[in-house]
Amino acid sequence: MEGSGSTQQQDKQPSTELPCEEEKASASHQATEPQDISKAADASNEEVKEYPQTINFVANTKEEFETLEASKQRLEEEIKELEQINAEIDNNLNGVTTILEAAVNALNCLDKASITELKSFAKPPVAVHNTLSALMIMLNRDQSWASIRKTLSNPTEFIQLLICYDKDNMPEKMMK
Repeated sequence: MEGSGSTQQQDKQPSTELPCEEEKASASHQATEPQDISKAADASNEEVKEYPQTINFVANTKEEFETLEASKQRLEEEIKELEQINAEIDNNLNGVTTILEAAVNALNCLDKASITELKSFAKPPVAVHNTLSALMIMLNRDQSWASIRKTLSNPTEFIQLLICYDKDNMPEKMMK
């Protein structure tokens, strides 16, 4: 029994053998593990510190996107309104162009005899006086019948004055 007891004593005694390579690596890993954990914790802390900035950036980007979308919608609505206004202007311009063409055609029908006949009236009909007064306003002249008759005294010059009139540069006040 004594022999068996000595075996038990041998089992209880610490081993003096060197640990195997795996044990060395495990021991070495355990020794450096707190440093790795500390580095990983520092890196995680830095990332966590950046999260609010990232969240703010995303929130700001979302707000900017929503603002841009709202601006885009407003611009699209304004474009539609401008297109409607443009169509209305085109319609009005077509009407004015038609009137202008009719006026040019009427101007081309004027002759010296017609002008001389107008000038011969002592007291013209109201429609004739109003029409000639409008012409005198366009020519920036006095609208009295005496002044109108003086302007009509040279029919060729009067017709030329009307033909050469700068209709594209009429003062806006005159058009009202």
